[in-house]
Amino acid sequence: SLYLETLLSLWQEYVSIPTCSMLCAALVDINPDVAERCQRFLHPSNVLDAVPARTVQPVDLRAPKDQDERRGLLQLFSTYYEHARYHGEASIKPSPMIGTVVKSWPGLDFSFHRLSVSQCSAIGYVLTHHGSDVEGMHLDGCHMSDVGLAALSPALVTCTKIKELDLSFNDLPDADVLASVITALHARLESVDVDGNPVGDAGFAVLCNALCQCQHLRVLHVHCMHVTAHSMPAICDVIDQCQQLVELLMHGNGVQSTAASHDVE
Repeated sequence: SLYLETLLSLWQEYVSIPTCSMLCAALVDINPDVAERCQRFLHPSNVLDAVPARTVQPVDLRAPKDQDERRGLLQLFSTYYEHARYHGEASIKPSPMIGTVVKSWPGLDFSFHRLSVSQCSAIGYVLTHHGSDVEGMHLDGCHMSDVGLAALSPALVTCTKIKELDLSFNDLPDADVLASVITALHARLESVDVDGNPVGDAGFAVLCNALCQCQHLRVLHVHCMHVTAHSMPAICDVIDQCQQLVELLMHGNGVQSTAASHDVE
């Protein structure tokens, strides 16, 4: 019933038959008991007459059109995770359908969704089983805090193909977890955005030590991290070590010294 309720609520809220069909297939995949009811619900005679023709459009998961579709996928991930928790994670086989969904959207993007710890755990569970092909994680503005990132990071570090990592504006004052994620993913990282996380000078030094390992890093955004001119040696080390770096943005910090600014340039 939980899965049907999720399916029904998503259909009623977002009114997208192709999306609903995808969700149905995923729910059937993780619980065959609901197959007949899901298929009956999606029979054309039950739904097509109730939905305007303009809504029956293919859904491109690689380029979600709006926040509603992202929220729908997040709810699907959460349902999958809760099902695994209820029945015991060891007894749940990876879902081929959810794997297909993740593969068709290699740059997972939940930007500007306020993620709870439980939702971070759900994303982490999906990544653990289906994240081998994920190339980008965009979690900017999710306000997940250190606790949320700690719940997500064990799975995140297994996604070794990630090239783009955006964890900006997540209220992360502790740089250790951030640094551990960057260290684990350093081999392929090309773009890192950690804007708006108030790590201060001490945390920024820890972060820069991890960034120095990213030999393919091309883009680095470190705005508004509560750092001062004391952090200039650390950022200069990053510039020296990351020879492919072409874009470094760090405005909104307490770097007012002309000499310090010149060092970064």
